[in-house]
Amino acid sequence: MSGDPLELIRSVRAGDVVAFEELAKMYQPLIMAQVSHFISSGTSVIPDGYRDDLYQEALLALYKAACSFVDKDNISFGAYAKVCVRNGLLTVTKKLLRLYYADSEYKDALFVFEDTEDSGTSPEETVIAEERAMEIHSFIEEQLTEYERRVFSLHLSHHTYAEIAEITGRDVKSVANAILRVREKFRKRGF
Repeated sequence: MSGDPLELIRSVRAGDVVAFEELAKMYQPLIMAQVSHFISSGTSVIPDGYRDDLYQEALLALYKAACSFVDKDNISFGAYAKVCVRNGLLTVTKKLLRLYYADSEYKDALFVFEDTEDSGTSPEETVIAEERAMEIHSFIEEQLTEYERRVFSLHLSHHTYAEIAEITGRDVKSVANAILRVREKFRKRGF
């Protein structure tokens, strides 16, 4: 079998499993780099135990890229495959995060950007939004007290200060102060 990606792509489209295995081997460094980015980036909240799942998703995205690639406009298959693999991993990462944080009190705050893939935004904007959402989550976990997180979650759920006070068993002034502290922490962090 030839090492030419275009020839391998033609063979993959014809159903040649060995050609796909060779293509996957050829793009193994790209796949591993993308998977590692989602597992070990500084803002990642995806547990390392999902590495194999993400790797399988990356292989599936590579296969889809091979089947949909059109050789025109001087776009290399490598660049096209990188975007397809990244987008595939973004999609599965969103699903994993939704499952992982399904019971989180502040899940609404985590997915402010979750509909960006359907809004006509570019892949780059989607990536930036996803990274921003993970950064916000990390900030909430690390910088807010338990009480501030609780008040923040209730505030995001459109509860009034009086309702939050009743739910938390604190007075309205305490709730207002907590929201002011949260806003100030967000402002200092640049959010």
